[in-house]
Amino acid sequence: MEPIVSLSQNDGLNSRTLKELQDIVEERKSEIARAWKKHFTR
Repeated sequence: MEPIVSLSQNDGLNSRTLKELQDIVEERKSEIARAWKKHFTR
């Protein structure tokens, strides 16, 4: 099962910045998932 990343709230970032951040998260989602799992399975 793959998590879906989505924006919950935006407090003033412009659409270009949001797209850049989304791209970074998408590129690194495997790394983020591994770190999340490691942190919560101690």
